Parts: sequence; C-alpha cells; structure tokens
Amino acid sequence: MKELFQKMMKKLRKHSEAAGAIAALLLIVLFSGVMILGIRTQRESVPENPIDGMEKSSMVMLTGTKEVLAEQTKENGSSRQQMQNQQSENQDMPETESESSKESGADSQGTESTGSGSKNENGSSTEANRDASGNNSGNSSGTASGTNGGNYGDGTGGEKRDGDDKNNKKPNKNHSGNKNKDKNGKKDRQYFRTTIENGGTVTKADYSYQIEQLTDLKVLKTENTLNDGKVTTYRGSLKLAHGENKILVAVTYQQKDGTKFTVSKEYTIYYDEEKLLIQTNLSDQTVKSDHISFRAWAQLGKETFALTATLNGTPISADENWDYKDVPLQEGENQIVLDAEKDGKSEQQVYTITYERPQNQNIRFDTDLEDKEVYKKKYRFYAQAFMGSDKVEDLTAWLNGTQLSPTDGDNYEVLLEEGENQITLYAEKNGSSEEITYTVTYVKQNSGDGDGEGNVEAPRVTCTLGDSGNSLETQRKSLSFQVQATDYHGNGLGADNIRISCFGDSGDNITGLIWENSGDVSYHTELSQGYNTMVITVTDAEDNTTELTYSIFCTAAESGERIGTVHISVEATTVGSGILLSQDVDIYEGETAAETVVRMLQNNGYSVDYTGNYETGFYLARISSESNFVTGNIPEDLKTKLEEHGFEIYDFTPNSLGDYDFTKGSGWMYQVNGVYPNYGLSDYCFQNGDTLRLRFTLAYGADIGQDMTGGSDNWGYEW
Repeated sequence: MKELFQKMMKKLRKHSEAAGAIAALLLIVLFSGVMILGIRTQRESVPENPIDGMEKSSMVMLTGTKEVLAEQTKENGSSRQQMQNQQSENQDMPETESESSKESGADSQGTESTGSGSKNENGSSTEANRDASGNNSGNSSGTASGTNGGNYGDGTGGEKRDGDDKNNKKPNKNHSGNKNKDKNGKKDRQYFRTTIENGGTVTKADYSYQIEQLTDLKVLKTENTLNDGKVTTYRGSLKLAHGENKILVAVTYQQKDGTKFTVSKEYTIYYDEEKLLIQTNLSDQTVKSDHISFRAWAQLGKETFALTATLNGTPISADENWDYKDVPLQEGENQIVLDAEKDGKSEQQVYTITYERPQNQNIRFDTDLEDKEVYKKKYRFYAQAFMGSDKVEDLTAWLNGTQLSPTDGDNYEVLLEEGENQITLYAEKNGSSEEITYTVTYVKQNSGDGDGEGNVEAPRVTCTLGDSGNSLETQRKSLSFQVQATDYHGNGLGADNIRISCFGDSGDNITGLIWENSGDVSYHTELSQGYNTMVITVTDAEDNTTELTYSIFCTAAESGERIGTVHISVEATTVGSGILLSQDVDIYEGETAAETVVRMLQNNGYSVDYTGNYETGFYLARISSESNFVTGNIPEDLKTKLEEHGFEIYDFTPNSLGDYDFTKGSGWMYQVNGVYPNYGLSDYCFQNGDTLRLRFTLAYGADIGQDMTGGSDNWGYEW
C-alpha cells in the first residue's frame, strides 16, 4: 500500500495541474460519504413515537377544533402552571383537554339517580329527584328521598338566561367529564361527571357541586379553578362572583402502570341573586306518547312559587307540588309556554313537544293477572293496555262472561266463584284489537277465610311510633314516621297497601307520603291540638289485614318555643377519628332536624357545606374545621373489607370530611333512634328525647349497618 502511494505521488508531481483536480475530487467524495453516514446514524437514533402502541384508555384527546386547552396564558401563567405541571409528569401523555360540549336541558336522571335529583337554591333541582326529600337513610343525611344510596343530586330545571335568542332556546346543561376519542373521532371513554348545570343561573353566591367518578382508575387529586383564579383542591363548594363565572374542574388519574394524566372540563355558571328563574325538567323533544308529564315552578331569590303554563294557547294546571301530570298532546307539534311574574319582573320559556303517533304497533297488556290458584273469594287485579307507549283507553274486563267496572283507575275487585273463573281482557285501538284470557281457580278454605286475631297470614308490620296501642305525647304539630310491612311470604308492601287515618278533636288531619321503598314507607302528618287518634291499616294482595292504633296528645307549642332536647353525636370512627361531638341540643317548634344539626355543628366550630335548604332537599355534603380532626387511620379489618369489595382508598384532607374522601362510596348518613330513615333531615322534625347519630361511611353504608345500594350487603359489623 505504501509503495502504491509513493508511485501515485511521483505521477502527481509530474502532472501538478491534474493533481489539483484529483485532490478536489477526492475531498468531495470524502465529504459526501461523511454526510451520508451522519444522516443514516441520525435516522437510526430517532426514538419511536412516544404514543405509538399506547393503550387507547391512556390517551386524552381533543374532541374538536374548538376545544380549549388548560394551558398557560400571559395573563394567568402562575394560576395555570400547577395544572400544566400535572400534564408534564409523563411525556407519553397528550395535553389536558377541556371539553365544553353541552347537553340539552332536561333532567339528568340517574345519576343518578337519582329518583329525581335534589332541588337546591343554587338553581339546581333533583336528583333527580330524584324528587328531592334530601338525605336518605342510606345516603349521607341527604340525597334524594328514599333512593337508599345515591350520593349525588343531579340538577333538573333549565333556567333561561337574558340574551337567549328570540326562539327562546333553553340553556344547555353538561354533567359529563372529558372523554377520549379513538382514531376515528368516536367518543369511547368518560372519566367523570359533575352536578354543575352548565349555562345555568343561580341566586346564591355559595355554590356547591359534586363529582362522580366513572372510572376505576386511581384518583391522585381533584382541583378546580374559578374565573382564571388560583387552582385549588376540590372541596365541594365555591364562592361565585356576580355575573358570569367560569369553573374549570380537573382530575388527575394514575393507571396501573403508573402513568399519570389529567382530564379537565370547563363550565359556565351565572350568579344573579335578583334573577327571576323558571325551573323545569321540560325540553324540546319528540315523543311517541300522546301525553306528557313535567314539573315547573318559578324562583326569585329564596322564594319559590307557582307559574302559569299553556299548551297550544290553552291554560293547564299543576298540583300542589307544581307537577303537570298526563298533559294530552295533539299529533304533530305542541307548544308549551311557561310564564312567571314577580315584583315587576317577568320571564318566559317556550318548548316544542312533537308527538309522533306510532305506526303498525301491536296492543300489549300490562296486568298482574296470571293463571293461578287462590284461597280467598275476594280477588283484586289491575289491567292496562298499550300500543307502543300510548295507553289504550278502550279496554274492557270480563269475569265469567260478565263485564266488570274498575273500582278505581285501572284496578278491579271481584268475588270469585268456587272453582275455575275466566277473566278476559279485550282492547282495541286504531283498528287493531287484542284479547287474552286467564284462569283463576278459587279453592275454598273450611277455616280461617277472614282476618281474625292470630291470623298467621296477616301482614308483618312495624312502625317507628312503637307498638300498636302506644300513647304518645308531643309539643310538635309536625310528626314524621315510617311503616315497614311485608306479607306472610316476605314480599315488601308499599303505599298502595297502606291506609293512614289520623283525626283529632277538630277533624281529620292531613297526612302525606314522604317516600316509598318496597316494604318501607314514610309519612308526615300535621296533628291537631289535643287528642289525636292514628290508625294504620295494611292489607296484602290476598286481603289479609293488620291494623296498628296510636293515641297522640299534642300540646302544640308556639313557633320558636323551646320544646325539649335531643342527643346528637357526630361519628368518624370509620376513618380512625372517633366521635367528634356528642352532646344534648335544644330543639324548637318550627325547626327541622336539618336546621338543628347545622346549628349544633356551627356552634362547635365546624363549617358546613350542603345543598337544598332546611325545608326541602337538604343534603349534608361536608364539614370542615380550622383544626385537623381527620386522622385517616382506617381500621385494618375495615381496610381489608374495602379492598375485598373493590374500593380504592384515596387521599384525604385532615381538616375536612365529606363526599368522596378516602373512597368513592363515602359520605355522611344519619340514624334516628336506631333506624336509618328513608327521607332527608329536612323532612324530619325532632321529638323530645330523640337520639341522632351522624355517621361517616366509606362503603355506601355497608360498614355502618345500612347498605344503601338497594341490596342487603351489610358487612355484619359496624366500625
């Protein structure tokens, strides 16, 4: 090689001009080779796309070109930086999204729930509510009455804002958290939802809301930002400014592989304490039924009152609860106009309900009739017929060839003949007809065909007023009580099986239903001054009857007068904090249990977050203190039980205790005289000597003796 190089140099010296050209050519070739090698090396060193291969559930993507990112701005760099830091914890995750899709303003049911969700003075109404009676037995002293277990009250109603267009469009609501989209843009993941009514108007500055997690991912932290202010930890309530308010809710999650990401959602709420509001669960819609039911009322400040409503120009009426029931519709478009006036202010909302008559549908029967053998001569049944969702009015019932008349509504009561009886239902509508026949065989019993004392088939009945024959004394005119009843088969009996008669010296007293669960029905009655007699009669489907009788003497104290004391304890034993308070508290005529409990907590240095008010829909969401009172020491055996039932344990705040602390099933519940009522604190009036326990649960009540999920999954021990 050396000799070859020397020979080349000799020739180059002989040909110097050619040598310069050759040298330049060699430099070009050498430079090109270096460049090609560098490009190849750089390409091989580029990492793969960090999100390629990532699970779709890990990605939080924008849902459209108009999405708002929760990113730092010039005006608010410091307030947004904390939230941005959450997003940068893992570079494999996309930026936080802020979805503002809006849903039409009808009731949000079911959450929850729920029942129909709780009406509150923030402009929301439940439930859902869940026609709201406030905290129920299984729920922390108050979501929708009798749901026995929804922790959340979803807003109903759709208040109209000034500036809505001339077509009277209703404001949209949105209770949903952000959703992922797949590569085709289709939504396939929803992480959380809230009770915030997007675009709604409220008349109180103190605004409370709840968040429901819709995923099993671990929640690291939940934060909210109000009007581009400071990012704060979610506490369940915010202080609104007058006019428009922007609320950004952000939840940070952790996947099983440790990946962290944040999902956020922005809402708009208007605070106007002098705004005249129309609250309703109506929305523009198309229905297949020829009638519609809805609720509507007006609100100005703290006052709620009736409004006027018309259907196609004709006035329609509501009952005392502002319910418009079974309003008949004409085929095609129907216009419902709601008008409210108060103190020189007026408000109007207009809704279009389109009735589309079902075509070519068969008639179907809804009845409890069946081929069966019975042992009582008196036999009751109900029967209805439908074509699609429309009720068929032209229905007739026949017993052994004789046409029957209903005793009331769609209910029938007949006397059977001994042996086989043929009961035939016949219905026709729009040229179609349907007929069905049942055979009911009556087997006569030689003994015990009536209801005498000691009848083993009589309903089993208990009442919170105590044993039948009790004599009671009270200074309160208002009396709340529960009736629990089953037939001898163990089936729960409801309000249709129970008749309450209460009368005093001045005549019959008014008794109303509070809430009904299968086998557990609650009532409220207004007593007369002096002696009152209450008779509770329970009758099962086989005409067996049980009767309870009470004598109640009422001295009827004046409003505001002290009428005795109750004992109240506030217990956080499930989280290792023991009994926070335990003391006797004075009670006053005209004060509900909700007002008494809040007064007692505030007098002991606690601040209270709740929705609704003392008279209706009260929901105790959280108590807080300036001092740290939550230790977080969950008993080990309870922690094991929580893990066995799929409850993840979250972080907590040492000076505050309420919904969703520690677990998704946490919240406050209440118990009176050993019983968890199926109605809220705003529906209960203390009696002298009552004992109330306000208890914190981590598992929807299963850990403190009252499973509120609708089942019977109590864990056999109370922590």
